[in-house]
Amino acid sequence: MHAQRTAWLVASIVGGVACSTPQVDTGWKITGDSSAFPSSLKVERATAITMDGTSIYWITTDSYLYKAPRSTGAISRVPLPAPGALLGAHNDVFVGWTDSSGNAAIADIDPSTGLINAISHQPGALRGMVAGQHGYSFAVAAPDGTLVKTCLEDSCTQLPDIQSEFKSLALDLPTKTFYVLTVDGLRICTLSGGCPAQAAPAPAATLVAALPGTYYLLDSNGQASAELGSPDLASAAVGGATKFVVVDGNGHTTAPVGTWSNGSRLAQGLLAPATTTTEFATACTDFDVDATGRPIYCLVGGSTIQLIP
Repeated sequence: MHAQRTAWLVASIVGGVACSTPQVDTGWKITGDSSAFPSSLKVERATAITMDGTSIYWITTDSYLYKAPRSTGAISRVPLPAPGALLGAHNDVFVGWTDSSGNAAIADIDPSTGLINAISHQPGALRGMVAGQHGYSFAVAAPDGTLVKTCLEDSCTQLPDIQSEFKSLALDLPTKTFYVLTVDGLRICTLSGGCPAQAAPAPAATLVAALPGTYYLLDSNGQASAELGSPDLASAAVGGATKFVVVDGNGHTTAPVGTWSNGSRLAQGLLAPATTTTEFATACTDFDVDATGRPIYCLVGGSTIQLIP
């Protein structure tokens, strides 16, 4: 999302990145279909969705990136070098996948033209990726644990290997900070100083998300908290979540808004003590939210993008 203080969840990544010549350079092509949100949009073979300030994007198993207005308008698509697995948008659109050799690739795509600016390659299977303001962060599986690389305005910083298995990653690019959650705990890292050798224990946490200057944790029971040792926030709901997003509310709420999903159910609540989390029966295989927390764009079964207003 453009110019929004948004918390993102990321998975893990390992290795060193080198940029290659773009493999696809065709730009957006009109499909002949159109969107009419808030009505549901029928799609085919979609695996992930994301959005920025004006558009919603999705990737498919047949190696395409699609774009539609967050209202009514024409749908466009551009071919990808390979079927994408992870998708994020901010100033650019980023598509990540693990290639046939088992290594990670990230395509940086101009949202206005659909042209690929660059493709970064990294040894190790892709575990997670998140888009931030003028940059992105991703993680790959390393032989001894996890490796995270963050790219900000065409400059990439690679940290030493973290010798622990990856759980989750969150990115706070405005403060050049990111949070790496692994089996041995949580590390608060910076682009200039790297990561501490010793993690802070966080045995119950399974996902981490961030806003500028702070972070949030979610445990396996669907209980959110702000930073290690802080009181519980909202009520526990939807255990076993696989995605956790926090946004600042953009002035519309009294507290940040947390949203998480386990693929079968969706939960959302104000992240403040003694607040109640709302559960939705919608089975979101992926989702994204506005800076206010609403609307929620929910991908259902790879065949429908449903709007929860």
